[in-house]
Amino acid sequence: MDLMKKVLQTFIYVLVGVVMSSTIFITIFAPGAHLSYLFLWQMVAMAVVCALGTFLFISKGELSKKQMLVRMILHGVYITIITMGGAIMMEWIRTDSILQIISMFLLVVCVYAGVMYGMFKQEQKTAELLNMRLRKYQPTEEEK
Repeated sequence: MDLMKKVLQTFIYVLVGVVMSSTIFITIFAPGAHLSYLFLWQMVAMAVVCALGTFLFISKGELSKKQMLVRMILHGVYITIITMGGAIMMEWIRTDSILQIISMFLLVVCVYAGVMYGMFKQEQKTAELLNMRLRKYQPTEEEK
C-alpha cells in the first residue's frame, strides 16, 4: 500500500510539473495554439508513465548511497527518454527546432528536480515524524 501511495504522490507531482512546463512551453512557442482535449489525456499518460519509474527505487533492503545514486541516474535517464521521446512522438515539439528541443529538455530537468526535491522533503518529514513518535515511546538516556 505504501508503494502505491508513493506512486500516486509521484503521479500528482509529475502531473503538476507537466501542466506548468506545458504552459510555459506553449506560451513561448505556440501562444496562439488551440489545443485538443487529447492533449490533456497525453499529459495524464505522460505523468502515469513517469510515475511508474518510481518502481526503480524498490529494494528488499536499504540501499547504499552508491546504489541510490545509480538508481537516481537510471531514473533520470528513464524520465528523459520517456518525456523527450513522448514529446516527439505526440508532436509536442518540432524536431527541426534545436531551441524547442533544448527548452523541452531544460523543462524536463526542472520538473525532475522539483519532483525529486518534493519527494525528498516529504520523506524527510515522514522520517522526522517517525523519530518523534519513537522518542515518545523509547526516550534516550539524555531525555530520561
